[in-house]
Amino acid sequence: MPGSPMPWVKLQFFTNNGDPAAGFKVFVYEAGTSTKAITYSDFALTTPNTNPIVLDSAGRAVIFLAPTTYKFILALPTDSDPPTSPIWTQDDVPSLSPFASNLDVAGTAGEVITANEVVYLSDGSGGATAGRWYKADADQTYSSTAAISIGIAMSNGSVAGSVTVRRNGTATGLSGLTVGGVHYVSTTAGALTSAAPTNAIVVGKADSTTSLILGANWGLAGSASTGLIGTGAQTFAGAKTFTTQPQTYIGTAVTLPATVGGLIYSDVALHSVVASSTDSVMSDTEIPANALNANGKAVLVRFGSSVAMTGANTKTIELDVGGTQISLYSSATNPASFWAEFLIVRIDSDSVDVSGFMGPAGSSQGGTATRINSLTFTAAIDLRTLGTTGAASTLSQTFLTVEAIG
Repeated sequence: MPGSPMPWVKLQFFTNNGDPAAGFKVFVYEAGTSTKAITYSDFALTTPNTNPIVLDSAGRAVIFLAPTTYKFILALPTDSDPPTSPIWTQDDVPSLSPFASNLDVAGTAGEVITANEVVYLSDGSGGATAGRWYKADADQTYSSTAAISIGIAMSNGSVAGSVTVRRNGTATGLSGLTVGGVHYVSTTAGALTSAAPTNAIVVGKADSTTSLILGANWGLAGSASTGLIGTGAQTFAGAKTFTTQPQTYIGTAVTLPATVGGLIYSDVALHSVVASSTDSVMSDTEIPANALNANGKAVLVRFGSSVAMTGANTKTIELDVGGTQISLYSSATNPASFWAEFLIVRIDSDSVDVSGFMGPAGSSQGGTATRINSLTFTAAIDLRTLGTTGAASTLSQTFLTVEAIG
């Protein structure tokens, strides 16, 4: 850990001649105003200084600042209050160094707050006043997981009165904490709990039974709140929980292996080809350009049917990748169901290898391997399943999934 220079530990003021400003007055105001502000003579901010502060015989004073911004004026011992002939004025003086271990912010209380209670900054939800601090409460998302700005009150606050909130560092003077345990906003307003409630948002971790190390406040994500993705099943706004694909399709149940990559496309509609002597499209989709944008990237395709083929005529199933048709199955038999699985792997700048396996129920059709050239990977590649049948024959497809796996 790097070192830092020692801070100015004892303030000393001087006259314009460089002599100690013995008995001089230091007036303190809120920044940019003529409203007097309070400073303190102790670190805990419990003992206010006089205002003006009268310097001792060496021109020294002990001054601790609250978390706000000040204006300071140095005046002669004989000057009036307010001073009319100041030695100098310095406005917009912040109270906190960027390297301070504790970060306190000055705010306005929206309700009566007691020091050491857990509070949150309101956005106006639940009838509260936006921009004010209220007791945090895990009974509602707006006062817990959706609030994000959570802290510990360092002072008492009355309605519309000022309150100091510690947002980072160490909160002391607490009680009943579990040492080493993570603590959350409780369902009791303003309280802490070591047992995560339904709307769980972290406040900090205890290093003793009375002190809490504060951290970033992120709750678990839900459909109405941002946050961390937990290990349990969750539903998100705009996206669904990532689980394995559905196991039951149109017709009799068809079980497929669980998805292994990112699902690009899923089609579970029933597509039938009846008495078509030419290729008839069953499913029509695209492989996105970014799915095969580098050599070695791959796409896995599965499709099939739980509806039996019918009719005595020959039925043919084909795959069309970028305009090249690959025959997967051709037979006059009528399996009760079938499934196909094939892998499309980019080999070089314009070609892929396609290897697949067709498995009609009750028989084994075997595999096929094809290289397709003259492809453009900067654009989407057409992907279709095709079928042809003879007169009075029916061929059906009930599911198709396309995954990017590499």
